[in-house]
Amino acid sequence: MNDKEIICCARLLYDGVKEYHAVIIQSDFSPGSGDYEDSVEIREDKEIPCYQVLFEDLVNPENYNSGRTFLLLEEARQYIESVEGFICWL
Repeated sequence: MNDKEIICCARLLYDGVKEYHAVIIQSDFSPGSGDYEDSVEIREDKEIPCYQVLFEDLVNPENYNSGRTFLLLEEARQYIESVEGFICWL
Protein backbone atom coordinates (compact mmCIF):
# COMPACT_ATOMS: atom_id res chain seq x y z
CA MET A 1 0.00 0.00 0.00
CA ASN A 2 2.47 2.66 -1.13
CA ASP A 3 4.71 4.28 1.44
CA LYS A 4 1.93 6.17 3.24
CA GLU A 5 1.78 6.00 7.01
CA ILE A 6 -1.31 4.32 8.41
CA ILE A 7 -3.09 6.62 10.86
CA CYS A 8 -5.82 4.14 11.96
CA CYS A 9 -6.68 0.54 11.21
CA ALA A 10 -10.05 -1.18 11.71
CA ARG A 11 -11.20 -4.78 11.58
CA LEU A 12 -14.37 -5.59 9.63
CA LEU A 13 -16.29 -8.73 8.75
CA TYR A 14 -17.57 -9.32 5.22
CA ASP A 15 -20.84 -11.25 4.94
CA GLY A 16 -20.40 -12.44 8.52
CA VAL A 17 -17.58 -14.75 7.40
CA LYS A 18 -14.42 -13.13 6.02
CA GLU A 19 -12.38 -10.73 8.12
CA TYR A 20 -10.69 -7.79 6.40
CA HIS A 21 -9.23 -4.40 7.29
CA ALA A 22 -9.82 -0.76 6.53
CA VAL A 23 -7.11 1.83 7.04
CA ILE A 24 -6.91 5.60 7.10
CA ILE A 25 -3.87 7.28 5.61
CA GLN A 26 -2.94 10.93 5.46
CA SER A 27 -2.58 12.34 1.98
CA ASP A 28 -2.07 15.60 0.11
CA PHE A 29 -4.28 14.51 -2.79
CA SER A 30 -8.07 14.55 -2.89
CA PRO A 31 -9.42 13.04 -6.12
CA GLY A 32 -12.33 14.76 -7.84
CA SER A 33 -15.33 13.00 -9.32
CA GLY A 34 -14.20 13.57 -12.91
CA ASP A 35 -17.85 13.98 -13.89
CA TYR A 36 -18.29 16.88 -16.32
CA GLU A 37 -21.79 17.51 -14.93
CA ASP A 38 -20.42 18.24 -11.43
CA SER A 39 -19.31 21.69 -10.34
CA VAL A 40 -15.58 22.43 -10.69
CA GLU A 41 -15.12 22.13 -6.90
CA ILE A 42 -16.36 18.53 -6.96
CA ARG A 43 -15.10 17.48 -10.41
CA GLU A 44 -11.43 18.52 -10.19
CA ASP A 45 -8.64 16.88 -8.19
CA LYS A 46 -7.22 18.96 -5.34
CA GLU A 47 -3.84 19.06 -3.64
CA ILE A 48 -4.89 19.58 -0.02
CA PRO A 49 -4.19 17.80 3.27
CA CYS A 50 -6.82 15.08 3.73
CA TYR A 51 -7.46 11.54 4.94
CA GLN A 52 -8.10 8.61 2.60
CA VAL A 53 -10.01 5.50 3.60
CA LEU A 54 -8.69 2.32 1.98
CA PHE A 55 -10.22 -1.16 2.16
CA GLU A 56 -8.26 -4.40 2.03
CA ASP A 57 -8.99 -6.37 -1.14
CA LEU A 58 -10.90 -9.52 -0.21
CA VAL A 59 -9.27 -11.61 -2.95
CA ASN A 60 -5.75 -10.16 -2.85
CA PRO A 61 -5.14 -8.99 0.76
CA GLU A 62 -1.83 -7.26 0.00
CA ASN A 63 -3.80 -4.73 -2.08
CA TYR A 64 -6.01 -1.95 -0.76
CA ASN A 65 -8.83 -0.30 -2.69
CA SER A 66 -9.77 3.34 -2.36
CA GLY A 67 -12.91 4.16 -0.45
CA ARG A 68 -13.45 7.87 0.16
CA THR A 69 -11.48 10.99 1.03
CA PHE A 70 -12.22 13.27 3.98
CA LEU A 71 -10.85 16.59 5.18
CA LEU A 72 -11.13 15.59 8.84
CA LEU A 73 -9.82 12.44 10.53
CA GLU A 74 -12.96 12.14 12.66
CA GLU A 75 -15.13 12.07 9.52
CA ALA A 76 -13.02 9.25 8.09
CA ARG A 77 -13.31 7.28 11.34
CA GLN A 78 -17.09 7.78 11.44
CA TYR A 79 -17.37 6.58 7.85
CA ILE A 80 -15.53 3.32 8.61
CA GLU A 81 -17.62 2.79 11.74
CA SER A 82 -20.77 3.14 9.61
CA VAL A 83 -19.70 0.39 7.19
CA GLU A 84 -21.64 -2.84 7.67
CA GLY A 85 -19.44 -5.41 9.39
CA PHE A 86 -17.35 -2.94 11.42
CA ILE A 87 -15.93 -4.77 14.45
CA CYS A 88 -13.36 -2.56 16.16
CA TRP A 89 -10.35 -0.30 15.86
CA LEU A 90 -6.95 -1.97 16.17
